[in-house]
Amino acid sequence: MKGYVGDFMHSIGKIVSASSESIIIKVNQQAKAELGMLLYVKTATNKVFIYQSYELLVGSQTDQKEREYIAEMLNFEKVEIKEEALRHYVLMKAKPLAILDDNTFKSVKSIPPLYAEVYEINEELASLISTQYEGIDIGRLRSGSEELPVSIHLNINKMLTHHIFVGATTGRGKSNFLKVLVAKLIKDLSIGFVIFDPHDEYIGRGATPGLKELRSEKVIYYSAQPLPSYPYYHSLIFNLTDLRPSHFMGVFEFSEPQQQAMYLLWRYANERWVETLLTMKKGDKAWSFLTSEGNVDRKTIEVLKRKIMVAINAGLQVQNEEISISYHGSFKKDKGETTLINLLQKLEEGYKIIIDTSSLSYTEELLIMSMISENILNRYKRYKQKGELEYKAKVGLIIEEAPRVLGRNVLVSNNIFGSIAREGRKFNIGIIAVTQLPSLIPDEILANMNTKIILGIEMAKEREAIISSAPHDLSKDSKVIASLEKGEAIVTSIFTGFPLPLKIYKFDDIIKEHAQPQERIKISGFKKELEI
Repeated sequence: MKGYVGDFMHSIGKIVSASSESIIIKVNQQAKAELGMLLYVKTATNKVFIYQSYELLVGSQTDQKEREYIAEMLNFEKVEIKEEALRHYVLMKAKPLAILDDNTFKSVKSIPPLYAEVYEINEELASLISTQYEGIDIGRLRSGSEELPVSIHLNINKMLTHHIFVGATTGRGKSNFLKVLVAKLIKDLSIGFVIFDPHDEYIGRGATPGLKELRSEKVIYYSAQPLPSYPYYHSLIFNLTDLRPSHFMGVFEFSEPQQQAMYLLWRYANERWVETLLTMKKGDKAWSFLTSEGNVDRKTIEVLKRKIMVAINAGLQVQNEEISISYHGSFKKDKGETTLINLLQKLEEGYKIIIDTSSLSYTEELLIMSMISENILNRYKRYKQKGELEYKAKVGLIIEEAPRVLGRNVLVSNNIFGSIAREGRKFNIGIIAVTQLPSLIPDEILANMNTKIILGIEMAKEREAIISSAPHDLSKDSKVIASLEKGEAIVTSIFTGFPLPLKIYKFDDIIKEHAQPQERIKISGFKKELEI
């Protein structure tokens, strides 16, 4: 194929050492040398090896003692080094990514010949890589720091239910990537998202650009902080009757007697169990039911009442010697009766929903996340039993600061998020876990997130957690990951033949695209809604 063999002036250098794990290239003088460069080598049999640089070092024909002597002499006088370009040069180590044979990318099972010319990837070859993937384009292929004029598409429809991990140090572009992801899927009603936003950074308040700039009715925003300028804003208020004992499990600590008391109350009062618990007094029917039939100790009831009040941000209010319950948070006794059901319905229809939890207490935030997630899973289980699952949008749970609910110190085996991580794929539900601390997530769960979007991570421990659980071999990429600038990413997935270095689009540019006249909303990837 033409375009694969350049002249010497455009080559990076020649191979001076090769093994099945890597090649070493003597870089030509004045040639560009960076970490993360995409390279290729063409053989006489028209096979094209694709490599990526992962380490740079200085090579020299002089021994170490002579170099030390020259360095010292340079402190006092100018030292002329004869044939300096031949004596001192840059060596580049590169790892194999794939081999192109008859327009098909395959695993590398051989090595190129010694002294073969190495070239930086060109647009024609980059375009061929691009054609291997379908889906939404989230950025352009990248070679080192150079952005190539070739878009890379990700099949989020497939990736989502196998779970996606997004990892980066603060300021490297996690939020930008997720905004771009949602914006690119705004017209696709085959995928619904619920974004649990602990920092209120996705909608865009004031001059900060956010998803509100898309001006789409498909982006619904729930918050305790009013945003009257956004027409699709809803107050974040739920009714107490939405709560179930299971919503508290795995995200809060309860003793076995306390758990037993909750389920007994549920059996006694059904959806009114929280109100019954908070208002019950000694001698009431509910109290007698717990203490006699359930053999629940009085102290257990009082401790449970205090824990539930803290979880829902409620308190005692005394007026005219009368004690009542005051609901300060998002759970109300006589409001929000339709909030949850409406939210779930829109999610099933492929809407993108933002839940702003920035003004909530920590316990209240976790409770809302657990309640919504469990309801989604239970509904989709029922749809599968009825044969209706294919008519519903796939659902992605975007969880910022994921270790809060998926961390090693959390009862992941008991909470809803652990359940979805293990079995969500069967019901078209996936997790998009976002964090800068992947080492806090259990190895089993991290390994089962089969697509990883890696933006720059500086801490070695966190890089190792990502590398050891990646679908591809990234064992040589630690320095490359540490060197990623804002917006630069590596995508490694069971749905990509090899790790893809990308430059993610800027959300500001996506906004400009959406400012143009919009096409009709397209629906793809799932069947038409059942007619009732």
